[in-house]
Amino acid sequence: MSSPFSEYKATELTEERIKEYFVEPRYIAKMFTNDVAFIVGQRGTGKTTMLKHLCSKYNEDSFVPKERLGIYYRFDINKMHSFSGSVLNDEQWSQLFAHCFSTEICLELTKVVRKLRNRPLSNESEICRKVRSYFYDDYEGDVRNFEELQSFLELVELCAKKYKRNPLRASVPIFSECEKAFEEYCKLIASEECSRSICTHFLFDEYENMLDYQKWFINSCVKNAGYHHTFKICVRPGGNDDMRTLSNSEILRQTDDFKTLNYITDILGDNSDIYDFMRNACARRLGRYYEGKSIPYTDEDLKIESYFSPAMDDESRFNKILSRQKYMDRVKSNVTALFEKYGIRYNNNWTLLQMRLFLVLSLKRNFDFKSTMDAFNDNNNQYQNWLNNYKRAVLWLCFSENNIKYVMASFGDIVSIAGNVVRYVFEICDYCFLGVDRRENQMYNKVSERVQTEAIYEISKRRFEQISTIPVYGQELKQMVLVIGKIFAMFHRDMRLQRFEPNHFSVEMRSKSNDESIREQVMAAIKLGIMYGVFESERATKSRSLADVPIEDEDFFLHPIITPFFQIPWRRKQKCRFTLDEINLYLFGADEVISKRLKEYAEKTSTDTELDEYTDEQLSLSQLTGFCF
Repeated sequence: MSSPFSEYKATELTEERIKEYFVEPRYIAKMFTNDVAFIVGQRGTGKTTMLKHLCSKYNEDSFVPKERLGIYYRFDINKMHSFSGSVLNDEQWSQLFAHCFSTEICLELTKVVRKLRNRPLSNESEICRKVRSYFYDDYEGDVRNFEELQSFLELVELCAKKYKRNPLRASVPIFSECEKAFEEYCKLIASEECSRSICTHFLFDEYENMLDYQKWFINSCVKNAGYHHTFKICVRPGGNDDMRTLSNSEILRQTDDFKTLNYITDILGDNSDIYDFMRNACARRLGRYYEGKSIPYTDEDLKIESYFSPAMDDESRFNKILSRQKYMDRVKSNVTALFEKYGIRYNNNWTLLQMRLFLVLSLKRNFDFKSTMDAFNDNNNQYQNWLNNYKRAVLWLCFSENNIKYVMASFGDIVSIAGNVVRYVFEICDYCFLGVDRRENQMYNKVSERVQTEAIYEISKRRFEQISTIPVYGQELKQMVLVIGKIFAMFHRDMRLQRFEPNHFSVEMRSKSNDESIREQVMAAIKLGIMYGVFESERATKSRSLADVPIEDEDFFLHPIITPFFQIPWRRKQKCRFTLDEINLYLFGADEVISKRLKEYAEKTSTDTELDEYTDEQLSLSQLTGFCF
């Protein structure tokens, strides 16, 4: 059983499917320039789909003067790491990788040129002989055309693959004399009279998967980009920190050698552009699905918002709690008791928000009963400031006190929680549409609030569980996220709301050990979390003393898709400050030590009567799945 949104992994989509599904981002024209660029964006945002679309578009055979050829190449992590091991030394692996990579790219370029029958190259035989000479100058056979060149390169590739699989038994291949043969190949194509305006665009994907020496080789290629070939390289955040080349004296320099494009802000655009992009992407899939099922539809039927309940405002969410009479009576009783404490009879007709907010403020150190009550009654600026800061936090507190999930419904909520990742939008929509009752060959009905909320929590849970699959520090990152997620959840249940809506943190320099290796290990793990979409980072703000200056001068946010798992909001309000030692503990510490720290936070965020509400399971790491509270 499938829905219009079941296919959401670009690496698994056929070229035909990509043509059907692709929606152009607003600023895609920035990809058409011949400038070298690194395009930075999280996994699932649409980078791969864009590169594959551009490759297909550039290579269309037509009589229109051609300006670009496209070669798409994905640095598959398993393939890249297969060029390592003890059977060869570092220099041998480096030579083998350069040879295999150049062979593969030249082979792909040959396949592309062969398809351009509407623009044949006049000097085909000479080009083919020169490309052959880059690999074997003394090759006995002749290569007179692109068909023979393709067969030759396939043979070269096969010999290299056999050697890589078993270096101890297979014959050592003759490595290409020109290790960047594909660059020379591009020059030969551009030297033709009919193709002087052609620039070959190498569309490289998942740059972050390469080993260091492989990045140095690719960086050297980028350094040598010219009018006849350029590079558009997609990479996850933090995946292109190493700008070294094969030359010890040269590095890639931004502005001089390349520019960086943020996929979200530079290609998709602002929030309204992103929302439109998501809407259009969903509409395209709905249309193709209905066409495939021979279901007639109109443009109105493709508006994805119409399938979801409208966004619920805060007042409506408060109203969902009003039916819980016991809870309402308890809140009103607490407010009445507080008034009596100050010798005043409570006869105000306050809403649940006002009563619960008044109780929160009454627990603050600087609480003054009369001035607070006057602010409430006069609805003055002070009261409006409290509402602005605490309204949503009080709402989440009410939901947690009633042990009910925060209702998330509307396409707008889905886009916000997906955090600009179109794959997450498709995953949530897929879950929703599979949960809708409908007859075969009929349109989908509206998705209920219950199914929408259930879908968001389920996808959030999946994303949390998948953290452990991250290479190197997967299990450690999952443990850290579980700990800080529980701490954030405690602050949301704190009756004093000492921190309202926390979902991000900074790592302060303070450390008892002053061990530089701890700092390096902690930051390596966090940067890996950023690269794999567990965290997002922004420049830190509001640092206090020198000891409290954040490491790397950054704040780190839980990705919005993970926040529902802990039943905390995705909006960015206040942050928590953790020391380097704390984060090191959350990553690598033992369960019993972490449980002790969680209990300390429980005591810090609870009144004496609240502390008993936390179970041993909630204050430990024994429950690695399911909601924390």
